[in-house]
Amino acid sequence: MRAKSLLITIFGDALEPRGGQVWLSSLIALARPLGVSERLVRTSVYRLAQEKWLERTASGRRSYYALTDTGRRQTADAEHRIYAAGSRRWDGQWRLVIIPQKTISRADRTGLKKELKWQGFGTLTSDTLIHPTADLPPVCRALAERGLADKAKVFCGHTIKDRESPQSLLDRCFDLEQIAREYDLFNRRFENLWRSTRRKKLFDLESAFAARTLLIHDYRRILLHDPDLPEDLLPVHWPGTRARKRCAAIYRALQEAADRWTVSVCCDEPDLLKSPGKGYRQRFSGS
Repeated sequence: MRAKSLLITIFGDALEPRGGQVWLSSLIALARPLGVSERLVRTSVYRLAQEKWLERTASGRRSYYALTDTGRRQTADAEHRIYAAGSRRWDGQWRLVIIPQKTISRADRTGLKKELKWQGFGTLTSDTLIHPTADLPPVCRALAERGLADKAKVFCGHTIKDRESPQSLLDRCFDLEQIAREYDLFNRRFENLWRSTRRKKLFDLESAFAARTLLIHDYRRILLHDPDLPEDLLPVHWPGTRARKRCAAIYRALQEAADRWTVSVCCDEPDLLKSPGKGYRQRFSGS
């Protein structure tokens, strides 16, 4: 498990709803129950700042970290996919993003493809990404932020006289079998925790925070490779459906205790903590 990715999960899941800024010592304390050492936290936040995920501010001898505007936007896009209700119905149209080689550099193409795949797009050709139901406003924001709005092209429309089934097309563009295996593993990995929460087992605050963070970190890792297809396009007995329901049930059972742990760890800087909005309490409410 990579420490950098785990810290981004902490920011997105626990800190952003409460303002998003944290004293470095508090972040070290939050990461400790997850097995991340102080040295590794310091190294990771330095690298995340170099990669423009985090920004640092100083006050006296204290260092504070928060997501950059870019990091916050990408985290918000991921948050919508993770915590919002499940996939929508398909309207029969395909969302396409064409990234031409002649007008966009290799580095820009690589970065854009990576971000669009986080948003659920699959590869139709080397220059074309595809999805049946993806939200297009986040795509347009990503293009604008990268200065590619007038170079990459976004389309939405139907195929014409296409004999290939939508399921066959999706099989060519996404590795659904691998994603299914990842969901099966997720369901097995969190089986005991799911059963414990169903029995309404009480968790101490630190354990609840650790369990919730590892749960959402693992779920996020899979989901950001999952196109989140509409139900009518999914393979039968799709294990992601069970994974989402179990993740939602566990998350809701641990949420209050985990949040109290976050507040207790960050109590040295009470002015940094804000009350979370109603959206925080409604996470997974539609699952």
